[in-house]
Amino acid sequence: RSGFEAVVGCSGEGGSRDVFGKDVCVKPLVVEFVGNPCTSEFDSGLCEICTGDCDSDSDCAGELRCISRNGSGLQDVPGCSWPEGSDAIRNDNDDFCFLPASVPAGQINYVGECSSSSNGYLCGECEGDCDNDSQCAPGLVCSERSGFEAVVGCSGEGGSRDVFGKDVCVKPLVAEFVEFVGNP
Repeated sequence: RSGFEAVVGCSGEGGSRDVFGKDVCVKPLVVEFVGNPCTSEFDSGLCEICTGDCDSDSDCAGELRCISRNGSGLQDVPGCSWPEGSDAIRNDNDDFCFLPASVPAGQINYVGECSSSSNGYLCGECEGDCDNDSQCAPGLVCSERSGFEAVVGCSGEGGSRDVFGKDVCVKPLVAEFVEFVGNP
């Protein structure tokens, strides 16, 4: 941590027992399939972090978002780990709630399913998943990917905040034009 940032699963940030800028050890958050839909499994009617099957962001509590997975077994849930013996859920197309995180500028970061609708959010540079340019912040375009391909202007492909096959918003490439003036 670089200050008194909140830590998922902990409380008391900035309190008398917290030290500015000190990291803390936490128990890893584990993916858990609780039902379809997961909303019926919680008193609040909203799914908790790393639980599923959610169908949309509105199924998830607070600032959590719902990752739309394709069932390939290659798409992890950002910020969550798979429990031992979880191949069946990992290879299914169930969707799970996760907490979007801030990462250093220029690093690929899955923040959810971007949308240009009034209740959606636009992806910033190196963020995804976008399906078209209108789902990116102004001045950015949607760069399609089919795996963990590198994206011009971004780093961190295949990292902990990247999701297999998710598209990313980037600055458009600008072609340089060189005027041909003939042979010397």
